[in-house]
Amino acid sequence: MNKQCELIFVFDVESMGLYGEAFAVGWVVDDYFEGEIDSGYISMPTDGLIAAYGERKWLEENIFPNLPAPTITEADIAEFKEANPKLKFQELSDYYSYVLRSQFWKILQKWLDKGALIWVDCGFPIETNFLNLCIADNIIRSDFTYIFYFINDLVTLMFLTGKNPNLSYERLESEKPVYHPTKDARQSARLIRQCLEELL
Repeated sequence: MNKQCELIFVFDVESMGLYGEAFAVGWVVDDYFEGEIDSGYISMPTDGLIAAYGERKWLEENIFPNLPAPTITEADIAEFKEANPKLKFQELSDYYSYVLRSQFWKILQKWLDKGALIWVDCGFPIETNFLNLCIADNIIRSDFTYIFYFINDLVTLMFLTGKNPNLSYERLESEKPVYHPTKDARQSARLIRQCLEELL
């Protein structure tokens, strides 16, 4: 195994359509020798968020039922406002979005500092847009501390190993339900490991 692939950080984002606002993010950290060593989930209320291209009905039928209650609460927003009095937004949902990204960014930084590589299922447009906003937030706060150079994706590995990335692949019980970002990231991590084993 290539040493650079020993530790992988796989994350998945749920958003209001392909180009809409993110409302949930999940991740799994997989160590080649120890297996899954970390996982997590952050989410916010979707009230006030507009679905791109009128996709809210599909989201309400397919994604919202699979997600736990939002992890970010009104108390978190009040605490954020008190700690950041100069940072103001017009809409309450913008505060929730900012806190969502800030919490995720801290987790990502932690694992990047440990040498993890970033992986996604198919990074464009949802995950790359999400990371772009995370970076913009850090620039606003003037505490930008890390620039990562590339994002790896499962889709490319599947092409390289002769698999069809457009197909649905069987899930383990720990990878259900579909559209839960942590469960999706866990399935992606397993498939990434399988493809890497074939290539390296």
